[in-house]
Amino acid sequence: MRIITREDFSDIYIKFHQRGLPFLLSKFNLNSFKRTQSAFNDHQLEGSSFWIVPEVKKRWNKLITGNEDLLYEDYITKNYFKGKGKIKILA
Repeated sequence: MRIITREDFSDIYIKFHQRGLPFLLSKFNLNSFKRTQSAFNDHQLEGSSFWIVPEVKKRWNKLITGNEDLLYEDYITKNYFKGKGKIKILA
């Protein structure tokens, strides 16, 4: 089993050009919360992913929550994770 592949290098190249060096360096943080946070920190992105398009986010909100102005992350957290202990999710 190979740990590093050629595709890993192409992914690094693409992410470097999409999100910059700080994003890549954030993946070496020992704090797992900070690593995860950097993956979803999209306020500085210019357009590397379709899900940062406001209309797409509104549609997801509407489909998941029934309200395009209610963030689906907030809805899921409130309705499914409230009162739970330590929770780990895959992203």
